Amino acid sequence: MLVRVNRKPNLEIAQPKTNGKIQKKNIISAVKWFIALFSIFCLFFIHAIKQNVDNIHNSLNSVSQYDIADYPEHQIIVDGNLFAGLNNSNIKDLAKVSKMGLTTVPEISIINEGATITLKEVYYDKSQIALGLEFKEFSDYNSFYTAFFQNNIEIVPKSAFGKNFPVSDNLHYKVIRYRFLDNLPDKFDFHIIIKEQVDLKREFAFTVRLDRTAANSLTSDLLINKTYQIGDNTEVFIKRLLFTPAATYIEYDLLKPIRLINFDNLNIDLKIQDSQGNIIELTGLTAGGTFNNDRQVVSYYAFYSPCDEVPRELKCQFFKHGTNKPMFSPFSIDLIR
Repeated sequence: MLVRVNRKPNLEIAQPKTNGKIQKKNIISAVKWFIALFSIFCLFFIHAIKQNVDNIHNSLNSVSQYDIADYPEHQIIVDGNLFAGLNNSNIKDLAKVSKMGLTTVPEISIINEGATITLKEVYYDKSQIALGLEFKEFSDYNSFYTAFFQNNIEIVPKSAFGKNFPVSDNLHYKVIRYRFLDNLPDKFDFHIIIKEQVDLKREFAFTVRLDRTAANSLTSDLLINKTYQIGDNTEVFIKRLLFTPAATYIEYDLLKPIRLINFDNLNIDLKIQDSQGNIIELTGLTAGGTFNNDRQVVSYYAFYSPCDEVPRELKCQFFKHGTNKPMFSPFSIDLIR
């Protein structure tokens, strides 16, 4: 924003003190407005970047958010499929589809200079690709770079993250998810490259055939494209609902007047319930925003726990993140078709 202050051409002419004070106040007022608007923009920009960085990049190759104490050895019994054997609430959706027979178990091992990575289990549907991996004999289990390809073209998801499950100093399991994948075929050869970033900087490459045909038969992909008024010149535009065996996915835009922009209004979650009032748990969120004339538009890609069947309706309410403080008016999405 450019703040222009007009002054009379002859600066040598003394002005009455009252005029000088008024002019000074105008300048100060203009500067305050500039600072306020700039601060609001910075809050929005920083938060949007932080939200994307936190949800897309942060945990894929970083230190695990779990301590070894959280996973004593007797809790992890991998005698068969990895997702079910890890017995952890953070991947209960993957344990479910594993027990349903919707995963594949490649058991492909790559050994490189004394260390081994085994691709133990894979799941693929319209919402995500999930990998279960076993790491043995590494000095550092947290510093890895992972890339994945289809037909030699790198796939860039909207969200990617991993969780580390330590068993001992010589054995860790990892579950890596790639979410919000667009325009992928039902079947293709999936290429994975895992590069060690420290120590010997070893490289491990895998190829596995992905097939989501069975998962597709249990998937409902609904284009909603409907706007709901939830406040003063504030709307939510529901684009798409996806119900897969492992997830419920909602894609939506939140449109608010610029005057309502603040950190609290950005740091919000959409909580949903089915028609019986059962809470559908939010498990992941990615967001990014733009400005459109006098409105702020934030696009959200939200992941929730799976539903056993498509509900008749979804009851929706925004809340301030991490609290039970509601924001805006509740609304319902009718799913009767």
